[in-house]
Amino acid sequence: MPGLMENLLDIMAQQAENYENLLGLSKEKKDVIVSNDIKDLQTITALENTLAGKHQRLEKKRAEVVKDIANVLGRKEADITFSALLEMLEGKPDHPRMEEIVERIRKIIPELKSSNDLNKQLIDNSLAYIEFTMNAIRGSLAGEPLLYPNQGDESPDSVPLFDAKQ
Repeated sequence: MPGLMENLLDIMAQQAENYENLLGLSKEKKDVIVSNDIKDLQTITALENTLAGKHQRLEKKRAEVVKDIANVLGRKEADITFSALLEMLEGKPDHPRMEEIVERIRKIIPELKSSNDLNKQLIDNSLAYIEFTMNAIRGSLAGEPLLYPNQGDESPDSVPLFDAKQ
């Protein structure tokens, strides 16, 4: 089993590094989205896809090793969690390494999720702005007012286009 555990630690270390690389790209992507640089956005997206593919391969390997560990221990795969692994390695030479890897992963996942959520929001806002602009252009081409209704026309449906609070 020491060989299985060493293999698992190597895979998890690679996964932690992959997550860190994805976080770096995600932060870079935010700046690219804000600056509206489509070429760099395409480059970053291609790199993200490469890292996502690597993640899938690593996850498959990790699942296979966890399955082997579960078989050796006579446990269910679902029982082989970070906490269980740390407990199994308590007092053994691999424990500090496992602890460090688990901490890296536990720290990076929420950061990555937060960064990705922000990027999604920025992209959604950009798409909404593009849609608004396209609708405004279509409306002006059809002879409808571009931004404001006629003076004195106070319909309850009129909504300000820009919110000064933002």
